[in-house]
Amino acid sequence: MLLNPPIGDLLQQLGLAVQSKTALAPSLRELVVLRVAAKRCCEPERRAHRSRALGLGLSTSEIEAVDRGYFASFEPITSAVLTATDHILDHLPIPPGTLDAIEGLAGHRTIFDLLTLVAYYDLLCNFFTVFEIAD
Repeated sequence: MLLNPPIGDLLQQLGLAVQSKTALAPSLRELVVLRVAAKRCCEPERRAHRSRALGLGLSTSEIEAVDRGYFASFEPITSAVLTATDHILDHLPIPPGTLDAIEGLAGHRTIFDLLTLVAYYDLLCNFFTVFEIAD
């Protein structure tokens, strides 16, 4: 963020917003971030958000399931959101049934918030990769 402070400052503001102003429950938000980190092989984000997830009461087995992409054992909203996360990261349309499940269980705004959260952390993971930042 130091390479371009005006844009870096705006990205930090977006980061604060996706951490505190989304319709996603904190534990679900952390699972989404962990999924982004897992799919993008971003160890710094994985470590940071694993700690946060554990602090929110998520279990090690839940975190490992997200790492492996196994969502079937989660509650319907969690499974739907994590499935949508994979589709977003793979640049695929979210299946209509998954969209309907998210909208029905958590509202339309959740889809917008999810897309913003995934895009933000995907961007951060790209920074870690491109600039070869290990920590």
